[in-house]
Amino acid sequence: MDTKHHSDTNSDGIDQAKVLIWAVVVERPWKEQLVEGRQAFSSDFVATISHPVNELRGHAEYRGSFLEVIHQAMPDLERRVDLFFAGHWDGRCCGGAGYWVTIHGHFVGKFTGALWGIEPHGQTTHLRVGEFYRVEDGKIVEARIIVDLVDLARQTGRRILPPAKGHEHVVPGPSKGAGILVHRRAGLVHVDLDTPQSCLLLVEQMISGLGRFDGGSLQSMGMRAYWDPDMMWYGPGGIGTTRSIEGFEAHHQKPFLAAIPDRKGGNHRARIGEDPFAASTGWPSIHATSTGPYLGIAPSFKPVTMRVMDWWRMEGNLLKENWVLIDLPNFFLQLGVDSPTGLFGFSRLPTVSSESISIELETKSPEPAPWCDMPQTHPSQRTHTMAAKKYLSLKGPSPMKTATILLAPIFATLPTASTLHTLKKAVRSL
Repeated sequence: MDTKHHSDTNSDGIDQAKVLIWAVVVERPWKEQLVEGRQAFSSDFVATISHPVNELRGHAEYRGSFLEVIHQAMPDLERRVDLFFAGHWDGRCCGGAGYWVTIHGHFVGKFTGALWGIEPHGQTTHLRVGEFYRVEDGKIVEARIIVDLVDLARQTGRRILPPAKGHEHVVPGPSKGAGILVHRRAGLVHVDLDTPQSCLLLVEQMISGLGRFDGGSLQSMGMRAYWDPDMMWYGPGGIGTTRSIEGFEAHHQKPFLAAIPDRKGGNHRARIGEDPFAASTGWPSIHATSTGPYLGIAPSFKPVTMRVMDWWRMEGNLLKENWVLIDLPNFFLQLGVDSPTGLFGFSRLPTVSSESISIELETKSPEPAPWCDMPQTHPSQRTHTMAAKKYLSLKGPSPMKTATILLAPIFATLPTASTLHTLKKAVRSL
């Protein structure tokens, strides 16, 4: 593997990027950001934000469609930062070469105004957010931001998704503290700088292990070689927090792989490390096919993508903590679940339970998923047919209702006569 991106020769550029982002994004009060700071952004600045905001071009559009909208919903907003570090990315996958600064934390304040279709409850709220900023020539040229709207709805008492398998709470920062590496090179954070990106190296090895999934056994990925037995995994709203490798497998990996077993990842717009931390984001990071229900939403049996952000902390030689944000509204939009006026279309649409569905995965041997691999094809029609037949043949309280929910996307995706015959036969046997 090319190790150029693991060098520390760009330390001055990294430090300058951190000073800029800390001053403009973190230290400057939100109200002041509405009237100041434009000069810190390039003329071609682009912000890509989680659904329903998506792409904004120029600082004026970013201010009007994001900063002001957040301020109207939480007028007394203040930022709580748990993670802040930076690095240089060579852009080998999806472009984005340059200096990146990442932030993980919460916007805290009273939720008093509607936000993208979520009605306020007037109470103190912790709105979880992840951010990546790219800096060139002393200007902010790009931002990638995910706001956890699913968890925001949970805090108001109006759930978008069924209760999470993991623990639902205000996600904490690092257990050891010291997640804010603004002045690390000034000696305020005591980390061995001889290997400033060893966490990133470990993360890349771990993700390569994910690519060795054989389609049947979680053990095929060899995750215990990379994770501390008492790891903490902080998932987004709808998934929740879990502890230990066994909890991670039960609450996230199994349901995730049962829903999109052919997933390929690593398509990162940014991937950086500053020990003991590493982070990545991709838009999309994952390409897959929806073949099973996920978080209560029926599968589409169509290609899907997933916008993801990850932050990791290494302790010793193993990964101890992992913070994850997924643009779930965008993912469910691809499954045909959306509301033009907000997100509560989720709760009004029929959902299917995955509790009665076996999470045993089909035994097959897909090609390993290399880093930066952009898949050109998706599972064969035979894979679609087998998944649909298995899913539709499940016995349950309302099997015909489940079949009705699924028939439209299945028939649209699998048009051949032989496939339709198989599906009709599966439904008739219910």
